[in-house]
Amino acid sequence: MSQPSAESVVPEKPATIWLCCCEAGLGGEGVPSALAQAARALAAVGVHYPLDPLARRRAEAGCTVAAHLTAAAPVLIDSHPGTLLLTCAGLPEPALLETLAASRARLRVLVVVRDPLEDALACYQQALKTGASEAFEAFLERYHAPQRLQRLACHLGEAGVAHTVLNRDRHDLPALLARLGDWLGLVPGTLHPVASERGLTASELIFQRAYNRHNPPEAARLLSLALCRGLPDLDPGLPPVRPAVLKDFAARMGEAIAADTVLSATERYRLDAPPALLARFVRPDRQAIHHLSA
Repeated sequence: MSQPSAESVVPEKPATIWLCCCEAGLGGEGVPSALAQAARALAAVGVHYPLDPLARRRAEAGCTVAAHLTAAAPVLIDSHPGTLLLTCAGLPEPALLETLAASRARLRVLVVVRDPLEDALACYQQALKTGASEAFEAFLERYHAPQRLQRLACHLGEAGVAHTVLNRDRHDLPALLARLGDWLGLVPGTLHPVASERGLTASELIFQRAYNRHNPPEAARLLSLALCRGLPDLDPGLPPVRPAVLKDFAARMGEAIAADTVLSATERYRLDAPPALLARFVRPDRQAIHHLSA
């Protein structure tokens, strides 16, 4: 009896794909870093979390690892039978969902979100660290993550995909990792926090943005690494913003929060009233002289 040729063999598909959508901004590497360090524990219970060699070395050294590998999803799905765990930064793009839906695997999705203003600040920090140069006001005006989450949940629901949404601002990192471990079916205590890179201070934000206007993204990342790893561990700063922009943001986000049907009562978005928001920020026309030590 003749054997099928190599070309006719249908590759075995994973039985289950778990997609963990991590925070896209500053601190978003907390979840993928914990998963990377627990890769062997995941493998022991039949969950494959693929890591490239550099990510594996960083994890073994106790360093942070970013959410990754979504671009390689088709190859991973074809080459890893069993249960496959993938991570992505932020909400998944339609192309990734289409790729996952085209597989014969059962799909489960966990999404980690943040309160709108905290998420916008974290994402802006990360954008500057990797080369962006726009003002925070422009960034706020095009921020619409809660609306995107609503559309994603609707899409997943129509496709019959089980999904869980957790709000990072309702949990500290150990508690969030405990919830993630439960979702993955891990023994409690398997996932441990990894120290994350600090954010830019108010002065560093101004300096980084000015530097980014005249240099490529690769150079921007070198500068942010030097600032955040080479200088003292200071608290992240807030960029300047005009009151009118903050009030518009609060109005838009207030409508989105009121319309939200995705988050459970314990995970609900929160947003301060405009007076409290205005008290947190400095207006652009009232900035003081900045020093890199502050």
